[in-house]
Amino acid sequence: MFPVASAIETIANYKKGEKFQSYYLFNGDALEGPHLVIEIVTGTVDKVAHEAEGDTSLLEGRGWRVVVSFFDFGAQDAEPTAVQRGEVLENGVIPWFSIDMGAVEAGAKLVSLRALREPDC
Repeated sequence: MFPVASAIETIANYKKGEKFQSYYLFNGDALEGPHLVIEIVTGTVDKVAHEAEGDTSLLEGRGWRVVVSFFDFGAQDAEPTAVQRGEVLENGVIPWFSIDMGAVEAGAKLVSLRALREPDC
């Protein structure tokens, strides 16, 4: 799957109560092929724990705490190449996440958001 399709499908699966899913994701970061992605829901989000500016109504609704592990296509390694942790809301907004790539770890927290008008097409 491509990233947008995987986001739509995984959120639909979260809404159905599925706590585990795996799929192949092609995000274009490597010539070798897609990544095997394994997602685990570790909890739910009732309310976003931090403040952001802008259209904060987008931070309402249910959400899930998830751990997402990425494995290189065809690799036999038991260790993932990257592990992402964070929260995903049912509308696709990600209030925060961290990603651990072994030698480097980074995190992000949503500080501002703006709702866009839905296109006519």
